[in-house]
Amino acid sequence: MGVGPHPLVKQLPIDLMKKMIDYLHERGIRTTAHISNEKMARDAIEAGIDTLAHGPATGLITADFARLVAEKKIPIQTSLVVFDEIRSLAKGVDFLRTPEYAAVVDSREPDAREVARQRYLKLGWPAWFAAIFPYAQQNLRRIHDAGGVLVLATDRTFAPAALRELELVAEAGIPPLQVLRIATLNRAIFLGREKEFGSIEPGKLADLVLLDADPSEDITAVRRVSRVWKGGREIDRSRLALPINRPTAR
Repeated sequence: MGVGPHPLVKQLPIDLMKKMIDYLHERGIRTTAHISNEKMARDAIEAGIDTLAHGPATGLITADFARLVAEKKIPIQTSLVVFDEIRSLAKGVDFLRTPEYAAVVDSREPDAREVARQRYLKLGWPAWFAAIFPYAQQNLRRIHDAGGVLVLATDRTFAPAALRELELVAEAGIPPLQVLRIATLNRAIFLGREKEFGSIEPGKLADLVLLDADPSEDITAVRRVSRVWKGGREIDRSRLALPINRPTAR
């Protein structure tokens, strides 16, 4: 449910948004709204939204708003890497050439992304996203400090973006151990399924990632994946259909 400005999509009136949310709630469906500033977020909250996709980024939030979302326990996605990647387009697409991307993304993707890069440059987006990125980070920190529920999300297509997202959330001033909660239990809370997964407890789904270093000391340790379990079964990553497992990649 988008409530932000767009050249083709107007912001939904609050009364219409409320009717839509009520309709979905009556059928047991959770709702989320894509917002970009505090006013839009407040409108969505007034309409009864369950979660927010993105924290406000086009300016600093007020202390009152941080308290509001904390008191209402409204999960808010972090989504910093989308800002980071778009601002990086000013220099090129080297962020797609890290070992993590090379392992899972087709080698032709960086060249393909060059087309999008040229379009973004013409629109002035890299400079715009670079300008608002500090607001996005500071707002996440303010929400966290107020006791709000932040949820790791990237607004990007490729999985390695999640690793960068973890680092960016930590760079916002949130302790690594809290960043890990944002990436695990809080994500389950966002979906309303924290009783099923999100933490290591008896009776929950057994999806686990074992690392070779301690991410509570240094969040970049999340890149050092040793073993992975899905549904209680260890995954043989060498058998996955990924670029890293192709003969030419070895």
